[in-house]
Amino acid sequence: MDPPGEEVVELYIRLRGTTTAQPVRALKGFRRVALAPGETQKVTFDLKPEAFAIWNDRNQFAAEPAKLSVWISPDSAHGTAAEMGIVP
Repeated sequence: MDPPGEEVVELYIRLRGTTTAQPVRALKGFRRVALAPGETQKVTFDLKPEAFAIWNDRNQFAAEPAKLSVWISPDSAHGTAAEMGIVP
């Protein structure tokens, strides 16, 4: 019998089209999950509007209209992005 293990689930976002350049992937949340061999588990993340705010070109911390990519993966190098937008 295999021993239980742990997995880290990470949530990253990318904002494009903002007044200031943003990271390719910005970590916005993570969860450490204990799993038995063969077990799956649903992981949810609750993000407040501030998670999408940036320091803009007027030195204001605010959300801007942008193209948004979201990844949920075990690390920053993997996963398939979900694409959406932030509209005014």
